[in-house]
Amino acid sequence: MVDNNTYWTLLVDRLQDAKIGDSGRLDSIKKYLESGKAIYESDRQYLKEKSKQLEDALEHQSKVEWTIDFIQRLEKAKRDDSMTLNDVKSYLESEKATYKIDEQFLKETAEQLKQAVDHQRKAQWALDFIDRLQHAKIGDPGRLNSLKKSLEGERTIFESDWQYLKEKSKQLQSIVDNQTKAQFALEAIKKLQESEMRSSERLDAIKKALQEGSPVAESELRFLNTKYEQLQQTVDNQRKVEWTLDVIKQLKESEIGNPQRLDAIKIALEEGRIVEESEVSYLKEKYKLLQKIDETQRKVEWTLDVIKQLKESEIGNPQRLDAIKIALEEGKTVEENEISYLKEKFEQLLVIKKSKKAPDIDRETEATTQTADYDAMKELNAKIAELGKKQEAT
Repeated sequence: MVDNNTYWTLLVDRLQDAKIGDSGRLDSIKKYLESGKAIYESDRQYLKEKSKQLEDALEHQSKVEWTIDFIQRLEKAKRDDSMTLNDVKSYLESEKATYKIDEQFLKETAEQLKQAVDHQRKAQWALDFIDRLQHAKIGDPGRLNSLKKSLEGERTIFESDWQYLKEKSKQLQSIVDNQTKAQFALEAIKKLQESEMRSSERLDAIKKALQEGSPVAESELRFLNTKYEQLQQTVDNQRKVEWTLDVIKQLKESEIGNPQRLDAIKIALEEGRIVEESEVSYLKEKYKLLQKIDETQRKVEWTLDVIKQLKESEIGNPQRLDAIKIALEEGKTVEENEISYLKEKFEQLLVIKKSKKAPDIDRETEATTQTADYDAMKELNAKIAELGKKQEAT
């Protein structure tokens, strides 16, 4: 454990307060410490001996205090005076006076000694940690050497230096963690390769027997079937993962859901980890919203195409059609009278195209119209309003 001038100075002060030890020698040691120099080994041994004496004094003081309190309580319980008890009390009072240490001094000494010991431990940790950093070649060599010399010389280092060591501690821990993970991965790969090698050899034997027309044991056929089922399951899982990753991509592009949460699910899938049930439910919920948006978007695009055809055919009021177009593009609901207007103008367009027998009529649009899909415009308003609320909640 590292010796520290602060600790020794504190100990000298406590010894002087308790009047334990040679005052002249204690003054000499204190002056030496205040000059920033390390004290001699003989002085250290002397202080250690006196420190033990101080501890004995503190213990003695505690016992005396307890005994006096005990006797006082005993006296209160007795109805007549007892000279024996008084004699004992007087003796203990005289013993108490042997060490003139008050209660406040006891508390201060205990606390300050604890702080000094903590400081020593902290300094020792720093020295050991600097050795580890130097061995791992982490950190600035010059700064680490300077810190090491300061600690060994029992000099105080700045708070910024402690912060620097804490930062390097995180860096070192990260490297250790990565090394542990790498070691585990290597062991896992080795075991997997050994397992795959044994399976491969067994499959080769089955393949050879089949090619030569030799009988294959029932146990080998079951093994082959199990391996094939495992392969199918792996392929199916991979497809599901790829599909889910594509959904996450679409959700992020459509700005649906929490990006950080979606990224966390994506990373778990890419790393082959199990996704928590709550996250699966979250993903399903957002996917349903995405589907509704896609459906609404198709209806919006259909309606915009209708408006385009009307303007190209010069049917309807261009300004009125533009107003409906802008409302749709901005995700706003369209008034009922405007929907009726659009329906009326589109019917005119179909009549004109049919009369001309134009080959470029959109058959899907015509079929949709013939099945009274004009109501889809009214539904579109409801969907736009619903999606607006859900996206705000997202």
